[in-house]
Amino acid sequence: MNYRINSSDIPNREARNSRYKRRCKSEIPIDEYVNSMGDSKYDATVIETLFNIKDTKCAICLDVLNQPTITSCKHIFCKECIRQSLRHKNECPCCREAITFESLSLLGQPKNKKEFSVRQNATTTSFVTACEHGYLNEVKEYIESGKVTDVNMKGSRSNGWEGYTGLMMAARFERLDVVKYLLSQTMIDVSIADDTVGWNALHCACYNNKKSMEILTLLLDHQTCTEKVINATDDVGRTPLDKAFYNNKSDLKSDIIKFMKAHGALQRNELERGRTHHYHKTNTSRYILQII
Repeated sequence: MNYRINSSDIPNREARNSRYKRRCKSEIPIDEYVNSMGDSKYDATVIETLFNIKDTKCAICLDVLNQPTITSCKHIFCKECIRQSLRHKNECPCCREAITFESLSLLGQPKNKKEFSVRQNATTTSFVTACEHGYLNEVKEYIESGKVTDVNMKGSRSNGWEGYTGLMMAARFERLDVVKYLLSQTMIDVSIADDTVGWNALHCACYNNKKSMEILTLLLDHQTCTEKVINATDDVGRTPLDKAFYNNKSDLKSDIIKFMKAHGALQRNELERGRTHHYHKTNTSRYILQII
């Protein structure tokens, strides 16, 4: 049996687009969508993605989003990409949750551009770099809103190097207000070392502090700053006192050295006397000096 199909029966592109628009939710301003979201960690991650929408890539075409469309499961795709995907299967390409055309929302321009821009800048600056640059209000926003639940979390500094805590960066760049605020947090730990060179917050302060002794005083007075922390060695065996002695070029150098020694700080050669050297390999294929 032969069937004849009239070309007039086949919907043209305009008709298909019209039908798609009817099946897809109307456009929603991106700031309204953000305001409608909850307080879960997953929602916080989605919000951060929405604030970085211009740099976000579609998981289907791997290109920058064109007419970003968000699903009911909160994954974002190009409008045309998710449309084509749903023609084959009614599920999210990322999580496989069942979705339909009706569950999609087109993300439009924010209604309140000025307010959205302020929130965008606060969110796209990472917690660690906010500490590095001394953005106290943003640091407080991260912690008090619950976006950062671990005050000792490690992240990237502004030059892209990874594995630093906010306290390390605030101490290194003398962000006194941020250091005071972080040290007031219950779980803050001065002893944590970075993943790049093995410095703790004391190494950072001794290396670069040039304005006052206040940050060093705060760090040394903290309950987590033990003798072991004061004389912790980095990847090449240098202590915080070594950092002050060899690297600090400020007028405070001699005062820092005296102050650290008054708290029991030693240099590497003093630690090495009568001790054994051990080198062990790390996950990053670097050999770390450990003095026992």
